[in-house]
This record gives sequence, structure tokens and C-alpha cells, in this order.
Amino acid sequence: MVKNAINRQICKYSIIRFQPFAETQEFANIGVVLFAIGSRRLEFRLLDSRQHKRITNFFYPLDTDVFGYTVKIVKAEIERIKRFYDLDGRINADLYAELTRGREDIIRFSESRVLFCDDPIAKVEELFEHYIQHSFAKDPSYEENMKKQVKELLAKHNLSELYKTDVIGDADRYKATFPFVRKSDRRKAIKPIHFLHNDATAMIDHGREGLSKVELLC
Repeated sequence: MVKNAINRQICKYSIIRFQPFAETQEFANIGVVLFAIGSRRLEFRLLDSRQHKRITNFFYPLDTDVFGYTVKIVKAEIERIKRFYDLDGRINADLYAELTRGREDIIRFSESRVLFCDDPIAKVEELFEHYIQHSFAKDPSYEENMKKQVKELLAKHNLSELYKTDVIGDADRYKATFPFVRKSDRRKAIKPIHFLHNDATAMIDHGREGLSKVELLC
């Protein structure tokens, strides 16, 4: 434990964002770059240029080649900067700041954030899984956490007694259980649902599952 504390160092990191349409200001997280100040190491992880389905579906009708080409350019640029360190250790905070500075381009970088870590490579993988692969949403209890938040919100506004877990529908037709059903009107219900999925197909399937229940009950 003492050894880990000794090895810990301050790091700056930034989320790499793909923003093909400046007019809408919409973006998708596609990677992470991290600079370890003490060891002057620069580490990064990007989506593979072939992993374009989720991104290009979101930015339809964007040409898939645009995303692939952009990822390759960004990867080449960061690897070029890393070679400075491999040759003579010239990577410093100024070089990292120049890489991540704000610019009007198809690739944007989030504002730098600071953390402590003892393994920059492992930390980059962890950040990538969180911000790009949405590891937090893969937990089966994610929607349970959403239910807990809704429950707390109802309690805060003194509505807990009005919404209870109940079954809506008819036994001889179709029925479904909802976590929050208004006691005075069983046509009103709250069903927390998340759309944080790795691709558009999974997101649509999950949404349609919830919508089909409502359609069958109408």
C-alpha cells in the first residue's frame, strides 16, 4: 500500500471528441489522452477506425470513411508526439497543452481534468471503458440505480404515497409491472430506462422493448 502511494503521480487527461457537424455542436467521445506529469509519459486510447457503426449511425448521413480517416490522422499525430519522448524526453506540459488546446476542427478535446494514478496505461484503459465504452451502463443494476433516484425525487416532493409498484393491464390480455404507478390513475406510470449502449441497434432494441409494452397496454 505504501509502495502504491509512492508511485502515484499527478496526471492530466482529456476526452477526445468527434464533432463532424459544427452547426449542431453534437459530438461523440472516441478516445482518451493522458499526460503523467512526473514521468512525462503520454498515453492514449482511441476507437479503432473500423468501429464506426455507433458513431456514423448517430451522425447519419455522414460518410463512414470520414470517421475512419479522422481516427487515423489523430492516432498518427499523437504517436508522432510520443516519439519525442522516446527520442529525448521532450514531452512536457506545454506540448500536452498544445495537443489538447481548443480549436475549430472535426476533432475536439475536452477541458483537461486532473487525477492521481500509479499506472498511466491502466488508467487510460479505465477511462476509455468509462467514457467511450460506457462500462458503468453494462452493470445490470444501472436501471435499478435510476429507480432509486426517481424514488428519492418523489420522496423529496412528498409524492411517494402516490406512486407504488403495480401491475397495469388485464390478466386475460396483457399485463406489465411498472415500478411507479399512480394509485389514483393506473394509466399513469414512470419507467426509468437508459439508452447508454455501445451501438444504435442495442439502443433501439432496448427502447422498443419498453415502447412495445406501452403499445400493448393501450
